[in-house]
Amino acid sequence: MAMIDTILDQLPSPLGGGAAVGAAPTDIDVMVDQLPFWLAIDPQQPYQRETAQYQRQQVDQQPEAGEQSLAGWWTRSQMSFHFGAGLKYLDSTARPQPEDRLRFDTCRNVNPWTPGQLTRLNGTTLNKATPAGELVWLEQTDTLLIMASQSKVSVWNGTSWTDRNYGSANPILAFCIDGANYYAATTDGVWKDTIAGATTATKVWNLPGTSVSMCLGFAKQRLMLGMGAAVYVLDVAGPTLPTPKMTHPVSTWVWTKFFDGPSGIMASGYAGLQSCVYNFGLTDVSGVPTLGAGLPIITLPTGERVLSAVFYIGSLLVLGTNRGIRVCVFSGFYGTTTLGPLVVLTEAPVTALAGFDRYVWGGTRVNGETALVRVDLSAPLDNAGHYAWSPDLVFPTGTWSETVSSINFTSTGSIVAGVQSRGVVFEGTAPDDTQASWLQTAKIRMGTVEDKDWPYASVRGTVSATSTIQVDTRGPGETNFSPARTVTANGDRFGIPTGRGEWLQLRFTLASQAVLNSYQVQALPAGRRQRLISLPLWVGDYQITRSGVEVGYPGFGKERMDDLEILEATGTLITVMCPALFDEAVLCVIERMTYVQAHDPGDQGSGTGGALQLVLRTTS
Repeated sequence: MAMIDTILDQLPSPLGGGAAVGAAPTDIDVMVDQLPFWLAIDPQQPYQRETAQYQRQQVDQQPEAGEQSLAGWWTRSQMSFHFGAGLKYLDSTARPQPEDRLRFDTCRNVNPWTPGQLTRLNGTTLNKATPAGELVWLEQTDTLLIMASQSKVSVWNGTSWTDRNYGSANPILAFCIDGANYYAATTDGVWKDTIAGATTATKVWNLPGTSVSMCLGFAKQRLMLGMGAAVYVLDVAGPTLPTPKMTHPVSTWVWTKFFDGPSGIMASGYAGLQSCVYNFGLTDVSGVPTLGAGLPIITLPTGERVLSAVFYIGSLLVLGTNRGIRVCVFSGFYGTTTLGPLVVLTEAPVTALAGFDRYVWGGTRVNGETALVRVDLSAPLDNAGHYAWSPDLVFPTGTWSETVSSINFTSTGSIVAGVQSRGVVFEGTAPDDTQASWLQTAKIRMGTVEDKDWPYASVRGTVSATSTIQVDTRGPGETNFSPARTVTANGDRFGIPTGRGEWLQLRFTLASQAVLNSYQVQALPAGRRQRLISLPLWVGDYQITRSGVEVGYPGFGKERMDDLEILEATGTLITVMCPALFDEAVLCVIERMTYVQAHDPGDQGSGTGGALQLVLRTTS
């Protein structure tokens, strides 16, 4: 490099006057990172500038045909939503799963569970109001629905409600049925009456009259009472309570649920930051099934409390906690239960659970309002134990914020929910057109964080002038969704108002009777285009400058070639100046080099001498 510096010192100084700072010396055509070269432009070796390829050749490996092969477009489509909500990014590399192509972010008042179509859910009505502040319990027999609030017991026969006298002037603190009778616990006793009767309930066990937490449940043909930290099996005649089956060592323990387990009676509860599920095992003692002592089978993470629970479909223990819903797998062979992951992370505690068919519903808060969520227990989404879920029924007009204290079903499978301070809510038989119904997709990134231009989308479904699908879009930095299209024709293709960005998110709002079957978005890379500059250069040991001066020395050509190859091999960012061809210096890297020497270097001591095609890729 020292010899090259000597040659540079001997050449004329850089351009004066208004020339750009750092311009090449007037006697040098091209400066490549302080290496001097002279142009070798002729018809066989032209100077070229072209746009570098910004889309690589695509190989279509998606489950749906054509996801990467339509005339150079990047495309994403979705043809079903039945694997549920909770997916923030459609193209996540953290846990890529084929099932993600059938999931979405969140929704309100839509039914995604039928593969290939998205429809509105049934509406709901407040069928029976209850006083403010009161919890609501719901139980179901073959033909009757029994409701208890803290001040009333009522029975629904499918047509009307009949109030019952539960026998006490004190508020109901816990409630359950055994199929033929109902039981109501107050501070002064446990009261019993037949469900089908119309008499006043009678006290069957005395309680001390103090205000403590209470929980009633009927499991394995036994009536269970949790009072304070103690658990009683009410299988003996009253009015005196039997000896507690168990008393939790923590005096502030609260029992929240008794329910059937695979090998006994399960009970959940908490105190402070600790929460457990216990199993009271049934064993055969001289031919008599005997309930054993409670043993903890699941301990929740610190700070998470079990508030509701149900053992469902033979081997799944579903827990509703103050953080969401967990699905735990019971092993019949080993008799153990494994704590499952949080399948649903909720905005509010899950205070009620109930199962029907392959689903379990939980009562919580979704999108800022009281609502239900549904979990599909038919098959896990992955080996970690996640299951498909989705926000479900919303409650009548107006934003409710009260707690769902009970969920049950009519004999036909319609959902009935008890909501604190509101009352009993029935699922209807048709959608409520006054309720908003929408689905929000995951953020679509096309598998890369590079910016994209999002020009087009298309929607297919059952739509018309009255049954429309409103499409709104949102991109990075946008808080709200912007209207994009009111779809009234199947297969409608339309422009997207969102500009360039890393991701795109869609929201579909369904009008009455509208059905969404699929959608597709199209994009192109939006990063700054790079250019390829091809410079033909003479490379020799001795060269004639623009002013006719011969410069060089033995090895001058090879030395520059060696330096260029080092810059190419390391991918070093360099500055190239060529005032005759472009006004400003160009920041670039060497894309490739092609050197051609037509003579033997031994001919008359000519050494290095030939033409170099230097291809540069701009970076700014």
